Amino acid sequence: MMRGNLRTRLSWILGALIVLIVVGYAVNRSAAFFAGPRLIVVSPRDGETLKKPLVLLRGSAERIAGLTVNGRQIFTDEAGTFQDSLLLLPGYNVITVAAKDRFNREVTEILHVIFK
Repeated sequence: MMRGNLRTRLSWILGALIVLIVVGYAVNRSAAFFAGPRLIVVSPRDGETLKKPLVLLRGSAERIAGLTVNGRQIFTDEAGTFQDSLLLLPGYNVITVAAKDRFNREVTEILHVIFK
């Protein structure tokens, strides 16, 4: 009688452990789904004063379906990095970088740069 009770308990513990592993794995894999798109602009920095009119916008994006700079579509490479050349006007310039995922969740970076 004691031996059957021990087997039942071990079966329940093993079953619960398997369920916890499966649920943990599912939560881990779906975290990116709930996080939405991620956008990092490396250069230029917000508030930077530049001496040349041509600036190279660089950064990375994850979990995106589309990427725009000032409303114009650009593309990432396989690693998720992007770069785009922009011609600045003299004085104050605003650069808007927007990334959207396949569920229409959007993240935007707005950079303010000055060309002197």
